[in-house]
Amino acid sequence: MWGGRVLTSFQHWVPWLFSLGLLEPIGVTGLTGSAFLIYPRNSVARRLANSLPRAKFGLVTLLSAVVIYLAVLLAWALVQLWRSWI
Repeated sequence: MWGGRVLTSFQHWVPWLFSLGLLEPIGVTGLTGSAFLIYPRNSVARRLANSLPRAKFGLVTLLSAVVIYLAVLLAWALVQLWRSWI
């Protein structure tokens, strides 16, 4: 959750959206994971089980964005290399 705090120090809507939409649900799920380990049949643990799909979605979205960014970066580098040979 510290990463979300750092990102929100920038006064722009993109870091805020990234932080609040993806990082915070993953951080909250990580912090509340002890409820599942200590009291797995507690009513609080059952309610917190709803945050796991959201955290998984955030992680998959984040990893997909990183992979797409790297693919675009590699394609751009290859196009630039190809242009330099012509």
